[in-house]
Amino acid sequence: MHDCVYAAATLAVVGLDLVLSDYVIVLLWTALLIVFSQDAASVLAVYLVIMYSANVAFGWTGVLALLVLYSICVLAEGDKIHQRSRSQCASELVAYLVVMYSTNVVFGWTGVLAFFLLLCFISLQVNAERMHKRSVCTDAPSPTSLIFECQVCLENQPQRRRAMTSCSDCSLAICETCLRQYLTLRIESGQVSREHLCCPGCRVVLPQRVLTTYLSVELYATLRKMVHDASERPACPYGHCAGTVLSTPHWLLKRRVTCSAGHGICVECNRPYHVRPTCVDKAYAQWKKVHEVRSCPQCNRDIERNGGCKHMTCVKCWHEFCWLCRAPWSGYGHPCTGDE
Repeated sequence: MHDCVYAAATLAVVGLDLVLSDYVIVLLWTALLIVFSQDAASVLAVYLVIMYSANVAFGWTGVLALLVLYSICVLAEGDKIHQRSRSQCASELVAYLVVMYSTNVVFGWTGVLAFFLLLCFISLQVNAERMHKRSVCTDAPSPTSLIFECQVCLENQPQRRRAMTSCSDCSLAICETCLRQYLTLRIESGQVSREHLCCPGCRVVLPQRVLTTYLSVELYATLRKMVHDASERPACPYGHCAGTVLSTPHWLLKRRVTCSAGHGICVECNRPYHVRPTCVDKAYAQWKKVHEVRSCPQCNRDIERNGGCKHMTCVKCWHEFCWLCRAPWSGYGHPCTGDE
């Protein structure tokens, strides 16, 4: 801001030369330097020498041109205007003076004018490019938006390593490594049905292009072979049908295959096709029955009992109930008619 005020005040002082004497001009100039210079004693002489040299070489017209040129170049610097020291300003003025004097000697005032216009154009062009780069940097995403936390391994990962599962309504953030390990574990354990190879977050079946993206060529070939072997069953499960089960293309999109007689068959359990519950649900229900797993009567969370008394406390909602009759536990000596 001081440079702008100084340039404007300097132009005003030069303009007063038309009506004031040289002594008054020198006094005003000295006062101007004392007000706006941080170190007036050391810089005053430099400014006076520069202006006197410009006056000798070009007259007050040259001094005015020099100050206008310097003011435009300073304003074109934009964000660097407050970083200039007075010694830097004096050095730049000397450089401009030498260039203008040399140009005048070689080309005359026409050359000085051409140099003046060219330098102004270059300075303004540089400032425009700087402002453009600044706007680009401002619009660029912040470093924090380029990182996400994987909800499986709980590690910060760059966005380029986030796995794309093609689930539009799923909010799961999982990295490529965790998704690849998840799919590999399912395949190596023989769980290759459409309900096993699904999104870990929303249980939506993963499309085939996701599998080909995150599985190696060898593992995907193994998956195709396992699916092919599982889908080729020798006979239809319907007792009165002598047909054979047909292989179904695009198996990831279907749970239902047909035999040569047209009967619908569930791929999961090789039984007559059913919609719900799924075979996975049926298998889990059977597992609950075998392992003494029951649901909390308040929040329906599954609880497995491995011994002890019949007084149970749910670890999710802290509801106390009787394991046998599932009634609320009212205290010691709870009357119960339930059977183990």
